[in-house]
Amino acid sequence: MIQRIQSIYLLLAGIIPVFTFMMPMARFYPADGEGYYTLYGAAFHTVGLDAYAGAPSRPWGMMLLATVMILITLCTIFLYKNRKKQMRLAGVAIFADIFYYVLYGSYSYAFSVNSGASYSFQIGALLPMLCILLTWQARRCIRRDEELVRAADRIR
Repeated sequence: MIQRIQSIYLLLAGIIPVFTFMMPMARFYPADGEGYYTLYGAAFHTVGLDAYAGAPSRPWGMMLLATVMILITLCTIFLYKNRKKQMRLAGVAIFADIFYYVLYGSYSYAFSVNSGASYSFQIGALLPMLCILLTWQARRCIRRDEELVRAADRIR
């Protein structure tokens, strides 16, 4: 059923990546200490620095993967009649969230090394972890429903 608790978990896990587009994920401080770069899920902003001083304008890989995370998670909600496929797709969504962290880490590390800037994590870096937890909880609830249905079928 679509009104089950896993649908709420999946809906939240599908909405949260939207906020990664708007919230700062990392802040890079150049060695000269003047200004900083801020990495968002959809853009790279500069404060007090030349906008073209080695900073790419958009993290395309992160944007694409966040969009895929949103679509997979929201599509998973509507597969409530096929719980096995729903569990499999929830697993794929968890894998996409983990890959988002790998991409985020490599992107941050590469920019830090290439520009010589130090970086600090921001609150937006925690959002994909929240998506992982919510999707994992939804997967557990889906599995519990599947076990309940199997037990009811055995009784018949």
